[in-house]
Amino acid sequence: MKIYSTVDRTIFLSLIFALSLLTFRNIYFTACWPANIMDFHSWFDCEGGSLIFFVWNIFLATLPYFFARIFLHTSRTLFKTTFFLLWLLFLPNAPYLITDLIHLRPRDPIPFQFDIVLFFCFSWTGLLLGARSLAIISQSLFRKLDSPFYNVAMYTTLLLAGIGIYIGRYLRWNSWDIFTRPVLVIEDSLASISSTKALFTILGYSMLLGLAYRLIPVFNPDKSIQEPNLSTPAIGAEID
Repeated sequence: MKIYSTVDRTIFLSLIFALSLLTFRNIYFTACWPANIMDFHSWFDCEGGSLIFFVWNIFLATLPYFFARIFLHTSRTLFKTTFFLLWLLFLPNAPYLITDLIHLRPRDPIPFQFDIVLFFCFSWTGLLLGARSLAIISQSLFRKLDSPFYNVAMYTTLLLAGIGIYIGRYLRWNSWDIFTRPVLVIEDSLASISSTKALFTILGYSMLLGLAYRLIPVFNPDKSIQEPNLSTPAIGAEID
């Protein structure tokens, strides 16, 4: 039984390619490679900017993918519940990468075309990571629900992801702030997302993630991931 499908390999290659472009940019164009790699201040001071924030953001973007895979391959109810909640909490971090496009601007001496490709690669990879993790949860959990409940679960998840992206980009809250400062996060979010502009922005992010989710079967025609340790076939045993 294959563990990783075509789309998983595509995501992995996209991730490696994006990080390789960033590394090449910082070595070749800016010579931004500090003698002491732990001297983080030098990463930001180099000419043209290092865009090192992409490394942290792409790390956060991989978390919902790995949480979804752990959810898929564990059978204990407590673990499944824990990793489902972690997946839901960190899901916005994956498509959040598309909002980093606001940082795209000419930076001498970097060729602007190079940065366009770089930003696109990270945005595309984050969107794929989010859509893939949603596909795993959808097929292994949501598909076991009756049709009306399935639709409610999907639309609610997409809406929550859109809210999470908005809160992260415009209100500057992090996923873990819900544990450290839950009251402030909730109060600030409720006060901000009620405006028409915020609602349309949230719906736009939700629809974009939904469209990416719909593309997953195109990249994964082999349906190669199956939920392990099932004695009888069940709805959602295959991950599209």
